[in-house]
Amino acid sequence: PDNSIAVLPFVNMSSDEEQEYFSDGLSEELLNLLAKIPQLHVAARTSSFSFKGKDLEVTEIASRLKVAHVLEGSVRKHNQQLRITAQLIRADNGYHLWSETYDRQLDNIFEIQEEIAISVVDALKITLLNEAPKTRKTNTAAYQLFLEGQYLKRQISGDSLLKAIEAFNQAVEIDPSYAPAWAEMADTYLWVGGSEKFSREEGHALADQAIEKAISIDPEYAFAYYVRGISWIFSKKEFCRGIEDFEHALQLEPNNAFLIAAMGKGALVTGQFDLAIAQYQEALALEPVVPEFYWFIGKAYLSSGRMDEAEASFRKLLDLSPDSYGSLDLWETLFLKGELEAALAHLAALGNAAGPLSITHYALGNSVKANEYLAELIENAADSYPYAIAQVYGYRGDKDKTFEWLNTMLENGNQFSTFILSDAALRSIHSDPRWPD
Repeated sequence: PDNSIAVLPFVNMSSDEEQEYFSDGLSEELLNLLAKIPQLHVAARTSSFSFKGKDLEVTEIASRLKVAHVLEGSVRKHNQQLRITAQLIRADNGYHLWSETYDRQLDNIFEIQEEIAISVVDALKITLLNEAPKTRKTNTAAYQLFLEGQYLKRQISGDSLLKAIEAFNQAVEIDPSYAPAWAEMADTYLWVGGSEKFSREEGHALADQAIEKAISIDPEYAFAYYVRGISWIFSKKEFCRGIEDFEHALQLEPNNAFLIAAMGKGALVTGQFDLAIAQYQEALALEPVVPEFYWFIGKAYLSSGRMDEAEASFRKLLDLSPDSYGSLDLWETLFLKGELEAALAHLAALGNAAGPLSITHYALGNSVKANEYLAELIENAADSYPYAIAQVYGYRGDKDKTFEWLNTMLENGNQFSTFILSDAALRSIHSDPRWPD
């Protein structure tokens, strides 16, 4: 549609490669600013940034993202001096609708963002119901630390997450009223809970403190409620309270694909598979190249017995993100479709997968191999991940052993499978009177 746009990552033209976080962050902030315009459909960050560094024409990128316009540009930063170049391109013919170069000091960064956003709106001739969107201003040093923290957080390694927390902490020390830094810090604490630096309990407690700080500063900040919903579901297993926060976040930003998907996430973990599928279909219609969405809709298809659609979703996921966590889900789909040899061949490339190997060999009648892999799994996972052992016994139909290992999981105290209601391995015990407890 004509009112659609993707903001591509601005190119870092600075001599210092470490300034990459700044150019990425500026692009994302522009994206967020434009996304506040109700009449404008803006491709999400995950979608538009998936093309970073790839040698593709603007027309090809726009076609994949299903947008009519593309905003691209470059950033050159030297000390406090900025040069930002931005250009708006009509994707179907490659024509420039608008372009501008800004030479400013760093402390003008928020004004530059507003100028670019307003110029884009003018070029697209969108009639606004409200005023043009305004940036969320903060101290420029805090802002740079915030952008650096976001950049580090998205690398999702143990070291980068800890560095991200440090950056966010420094940002809120400078500006304690900057809600986005508190919310991003909370989200990062949820990632690192259970690391060498923080126990799970410590990480989740720090996340709770940070998220409540963000909400108290800005009660209308949708991302803060999303993070609190994630905390309710994945750290406290309070599914209904998490869904309430997702609902509130979606009310604040009704066109946000990730918040639409969050409702699907809540539906999946509570066993509402048809609703989960509908939510993720809606999210994918807005953002067609987000790997996470394909994983969740694949899980919902799998739980609903729609195996062909599940397989297509997981294959799309692995096409978009070959190193993602979807490989075992594709194995399970092939297994449940009865394509046992194909499932076994798929596992051959995955390395250490004792549980799936035991399940597949058992189904093939290779009981010796199946038991060998089960013994290996028990040796390695009895303390760390008893749920995986319960899954093997669930697929074997051994109800007593399945419940034995599920109870071991609960006795460990800090473990519980968030996706237990959608797990096909446990269908064999759903009719057992011990299952409701």
